[in-house]
Amino acid sequence: RSLAEKMVTLGKKGTLAARRQAIATLKQEGLVRVLFDEIAPGFESRAGGYTRILKLGRRMSDSSEMVLLEWIEGSEKAADTEQVEAAAE
Repeated sequence: RSLAEKMVTLGKKGTLAARRQAIATLKQEGLVRVLFDEIAPGFESRAGGYTRILKLGRRMSDSSEMVLLEWIEGSEKAADTEQVEAAAE
């Protein structure tokens, strides 16, 4: 979670130095391109807290705690879309 938050903050800066830091951390230029061009602009007005952790319980095989990590903005847009579709019907 903390890595995702830091990467979005770098993406919001949008500078060449921030892009190089993200490439050094993530090691994939395509992933950094998506982060800077698609994900980070959606969080321009948000100061922090870009992700949400939902606990899923424990895995049967080794009893490891499982979680679902999701973007805050994406889930709100999905909920708004469902409400609009329900109102249209």
